[in-house]
Amino acid sequence: MPETEHQAEIAEYARKIAGDAPTRFDAAVALQNHLRSGAGFTYNPDADYRGSSDTVWDFLQDKEGYCTQYALSMMVMARSLDIPARIGIGWLPGRPDGNNGYRVTGQDSHAWPEIYFPTVGWVRFEPTPQVQTGPLPAYANPSVGSAPSASPTAPRANEVPTQQPTRNPAQSGPAATAGGSSGNDVSDQTLPGWAWVVAVILALGVLGGAAWLLLRRRAEVEVLDPERAWSRVLALLAEQDVRLGPSITLRRAPAFIADEVRTRTGTPLPDDVAERLTALADAAEEERYARSSTPPTPEELEELTTTITTDLTQALTSKP
Repeated sequence: MPETEHQAEIAEYARKIAGDAPTRFDAAVALQNHLRSGAGFTYNPDADYRGSSDTVWDFLQDKEGYCTQYALSMMVMARSLDIPARIGIGWLPGRPDGNNGYRVTGQDSHAWPEIYFPTVGWVRFEPTPQVQTGPLPAYANPSVGSAPSASPTAPRANEVPTQQPTRNPAQSGPAATAGGSSGNDVSDQTLPGWAWVVAVILALGVLGGAAWLLLRRRAEVEVLDPERAWSRVLALLAEQDVRLGPSITLRRAPAFIADEVRTRTGTPLPDDVAERLTALADAAEEERYARSSTPPTPEELEELTTTITTDLTQALTSKP
């Protein structure tokens, strides 16, 4: 760990949260849950720690940040407890695009901490609040865990995570039944009849609500945004056998398309078409990467996209 002004204070902070956890896994869950839903931390994509000499300490004090601060802070605190930790960088799943695929944009970029467990490897945890990341992984969710084991837990160095986390006995409900059985015993009591009736009614209500939402979503008209508008242009180009390779960025795309038109037809792409194409590519680029943007309205995008696709079709199908 790099030495910082608040290194010792961060280590003490971590010990107060997870220092008494019996296993490496329990310590990781404690750190995760403290950042994710405890102590007043707030997800704020506009938080700025660029001038900080100790980002982790300032974040633990200010309690506002986005995935980078949450992941970095959990990694640093885990390492201060002698737990191997690292940061993974990638993407959230995105949103369904309605065509059996997912739409992933720059807004879905994400960072998360990973903890190392012998014989298992690196395991992802999610301290960033649910407002950005969605539900926890099942194995890192205390509400899914089983009753605590009656046998002593192995030392941290030999600990291997299970699919379900263990609970702290002090935080669990009663561990014994009236007959004196331990928390690991399985009760042979069944639910009363009225409970089954309530469960069936609730299940039917959930299924009915899901069906209603599905029908409502299908009935909704797609609202055009710059990304969808740009996808329409790409689909039109693909029909004309013009495909932008993975190295063609949005900023380079208009010039690439203009070159394709010139190569195929022997005539340059009209300036007004090139300008409209550049305007749409710029809007899509801002939506993906800008901290904030003011995109054209859906009506403006509809008109712009229709004009571009019509002009490109005419330009690509005209004979040299």
